Amino acid sequence: MAKRKTQYVVNFTADPTLVNQTIASWLSANKFAYKEKYDTKYYQAGDGFWTTAECFEYYFNGNQVIIYAYLKSPKKPFPLDNGMVGAANTTPYMNKIKQLISAIDGLSAVASSPYAQQQGYGNESQIRQMQMMNQGFVDEADKRNRNMAIGGFVFGILNVIIMFVGYIYWILVVFGVILSVQGLQAKNKLISIASLVLHVLVIVMFVLVRAGIVFI
Repeated sequence: MAKRKTQYVVNFTADPTLVNQTIASWLSANKFAYKEKYDTKYYQAGDGFWTTAECFEYYFNGNQVIIYAYLKSPKKPFPLDNGMVGAANTTPYMNKIKQLISAIDGLSAVASSPYAQQQGYGNESQIRQMQMMNQGFVDEADKRNRNMAIGGFVFGILNVIIMFVGYIYWILVVFGVILSVQGLQAKNKLISIASLVLHVLVIVMFVLVRAGIVFI
């Protein structure tokens, strides 16, 4: 298994301060927390148990942002560009990073606009662009979490139906709970809570049926 960090090098012409603020907003919207471990300063989203641990480092080198992205931890990094291996976990993270890179490119496009430069609106235009992108980060993250909550709820409904046949598919329970826990990060947590309740009821009912206390 490969143990390395996937590197992204992003060139920009925008104000470095605004680029840094954009990255900070992206980290915040995607629930990344700052960590210092294994002699590395990095950001991590996910706990590595219920949710995949996504790790992120970034450094400025002139008009470049050098990004290192990987799963697990700095001690045992799992690269994102590892083909089909772990694609289910790496693809969502790669899509988040593409969103960030696109935002930085968008800032640079505004900064390089001849019209904005001629009118003296270069910095103001970059700030407005950054504000729009920051809201986009928040909206996209909430949409992603909401979809996970819906997925967990669907698994919960399936488990209820299957339970009445006398079986339980634990893989559906596990994935349903994982999706529901991730969905709790959405603004509206009702679907995730309902999903978790469904899964708990399924497990309790299954135990009661197996114990001969309840008959279906």
